Amino acid sequence: MKRRALLSLAATLGVSARAAAKPLESAELSLEELNLPGDAAFGRYLLAVPKALPPSPELVILLHGLGETVEQRMGSRAFAERYGLLAAVARLTHPPLERTLPRVDYFGEGRLSELNASLRARPYRCPVFLCPFTPNPYKAGGEPTVARFARFVGGPLKTAVEARLNVTFPASRCMISGVSLGGYLAIELFLKTPELYGAVGAAQGAFGPQQAARYAAGVEAAVQRVGPRRVELLTSGGDTYKPANEAFQRHLQKRGQASRLRVSPGPHDQSWLKESGVIEMLLAADDVFAEHRAPGAR
Repeated sequence: MKRRALLSLAATLGVSARAAAKPLESAELSLEELNLPGDAAFGRYLLAVPKALPPSPELVILLHGLGETVEQRMGSRAFAERYGLLAAVARLTHPPLERTLPRVDYFGEGRLSELNASLRARPYRCPVFLCPFTPNPYKAGGEPTVARFARFVGGPLKTAVEARLNVTFPASRCMISGVSLGGYLAIELFLKTPELYGAVGAAQGAFGPQQAARYAAGVEAAVQRVGPRRVELLTSGGDTYKPANEAFQRHLQKRGQASRLRVSPGPHDQSWLKESGVIEMLLAADDVFAEHRAPGAR
């Protein structure tokens, strides 16, 4: 009975999401909602392309959290509609950054000044964003589903995006990142296909302390096989998964792996993502890509 009730609720949420969906708008990005056939478990994605696309664009693949796994359109729109991606791009493209929440500071003391100084020194360069619907592997088959999703994202989905834009994204210009469940999956996908990505990121990654050592060992093995890679971790003071992310960073440091962990104030929720979390994710990706850009490139 409980299972039927949960399924009914998920279906109702999916119908509501379709009925209430509003057009997505951005002054900085061209937005397309697309479907790629081949696997019924996933296939819908949002493609956000800078209106001023540079000659050698970069790609950030963003995987959403558990709350949006109930329906594909809801999931593909999660970053743009619920996590503040479009506003984050606008704020970064038109600095200075300012707080939008007057009663709480989710950046941390002195962080806004630091970010604005960094943006003055190197203006933000917006990448292409690929936001696929992300399945819940705990309900959709476990590890085999994760493996299928890894093959889908790194294979037909990435190929379709490259064909659509008439561009190739080598590892040095491609990063995979995610929020909560999506952070866990970003790490899993990276470890399965590290040759595709120059870096992996996780914001409030939903994994346990017991996985931290295994992930660090996996990163080390990947680097030995495909060359240097970066790990960008982000968590917050009120994040349930903060201890696990901190443990992951410690294990990476012990192994001498290129990595960074940033801890900011705030809870594990969408208000934190909208205010500072997604901005920090985007700037971390820009730092990764800047290392590979030609001198003088913006």
